[in-house]
Amino acid sequence: MGARRTGWRAGLASREGGLAVEFALLASIILLVFGGLIDLVSLVAKTREMERSSTHVAAILTSCPRQGSDGCLNRTMQDYRDRKANALLGLPASATVGIAQISRVRGALNVCSGPMTYLETEVAARALSVLADGDTAIVVVIQSDHRTLLPGIARLFMSRTDRTLRRWTISVYDSQAVSCGVS
Repeated sequence: MGARRTGWRAGLASREGGLAVEFALLASIILLVFGGLIDLVSLVAKTREMERSSTHVAAILTSCPRQGSDGCLNRTMQDYRDRKANALLGLPASATVGIAQISRVRGALNVCSGPMTYLETEVAARALSVLADGDTAIVVVIQSDHRTLLPGIARLFMSRTDRTLRRWTISVYDSQAVSCGVS
């Protein structure tokens, strides 16, 4: 038979197993919190990059001269689409960019030019609230997928369950000008 420990060593030996269990439980909780923080920081950074990029592209497109701007606007849109990978460095290659020139005529939105042929409900509602009749604007919509480290936990805390992030900018290009879609 082994020698039985007495005194303070006996108490230490009986606590070592409990400490290991406590450490394992605490370490798993700390790793879970750390993973959640990484997800949150990644989500915020991606969202900010998308907002910054859409605002930047809209500002570039609204810098075209007002008169005879169809050529400048279409060339700039095409140039941007050709160089999308260079402009969206902080986003994955699967990020998509939609650009359109729109105008509000008699309370309705018309898509004048650009590769985007329709506006999603959220974007259209925001455009209607920003534009007055006769206003022309540039709309830039950037979409990207977001992959979380902890998808099960993310579903508990996020209001939306889809993984597609979408940010847009509506920049008024011209006020009370001859709008597209008016004959």
